[in-house]
Amino acid sequence: MKVALVHDLLTQMGGAERVLAVLHQMYPEAPIYTLAANFDKMMHDLKGADIRTTWAQKIPGIEANFKKLLPLYPFALQQMDFR
Repeated sequence: MKVALVHDLLTQMGGAERVLAVLHQMYPEAPIYTLAANFDKMMHDLKGADIRTTWAQKIPGIEANFKKLLPLYPFALQQMDFR
């Protein structure tokens, strides 16, 4: 069985990200798909994970303006390849 973990944004570390870290411990080989990630702020438990981002990662200011960019997220997710 192949497993993939999907999270909206990994730009801040809070409760949802702690849950993701536990899931990553359960499935350490599973890639983590996300729209964008801040690798400098990444919690220790996720530092070695296979994290795959979308083109939204390259949008300047995505962390500060993530709510304004909400209409772009479905389009970015549709372009992810989960094969």
